[in-house]
Amino acid sequence: KMEDILMANIDPQFDGTLDKEAFEEGKEQAQARFLAELNVVRGHLHVAEKKVVGTDAFETAAEHRIAELAKKTDLPLSPLQSIDEAEAYEEMHVLDDQEAVLYACRECGIDTKNDEVRLRCLGRLCRALSIDRRDNTVHVLVFGVGDVWMGVSALGKLQVSDLATEKEDNHDSSNNAKPEEVQSFFKWGAAPWNRSGVPLQADTDK
Repeated sequence: KMEDILMANIDPQFDGTLDKEAFEEGKEQAQARFLAELNVVRGHLHVAEKKVVGTDAFETAAEHRIAELAKKTDLPLSPLQSIDEAEAYEEMHVLDDQEAVLYACRECGIDTKNDEVRLRCLGRLCRALSIDRRDNTVHVLVFGVGDVWMGVSALGKLQVSDLATEKEDNHDSSNNAKPEEVQSFFKWGAAPWNRSGVPLQADTDK
């Protein structure tokens, strides 16, 4: 039971017997300990950020991360078949197929005004900013390009097996990276985005 697991983590001598009062007391202790540890970690991160931000090591690692996220994916994508498959703030990719992307946009009634931007997004990682279910369109923020509206079938998700493989590869490469390359950086905070993830030159017209 979850209660037994919780108590075992709080008290290594826990023998498996538990009453409600003991459980509530143990839960409060666990919550208090978690908050205390979280505050300590926040303090360490704050100190580390002051030491690292603005240094050559930080800039080098940030540039490395930017280049990594701006690359096109080589993994096969599963195109979205319905607007119900898209969720706000979810990560996905623009299909690396010019004809399919433009057709998807025309099918949803999106005109050609921002097609030049859309073609620069082919194969790239993006995040759904908002979803318009009335016409099956998704407003996406594309790393290295900017934001633009897309027809839902212009977008795809990594297949589950490929996604798991990619995460394992990234984990292995992180373990072997140089110290200055494994620091934590905000994922959507580099140019052309600010730290809040807002594009510096937004184009929100469909």
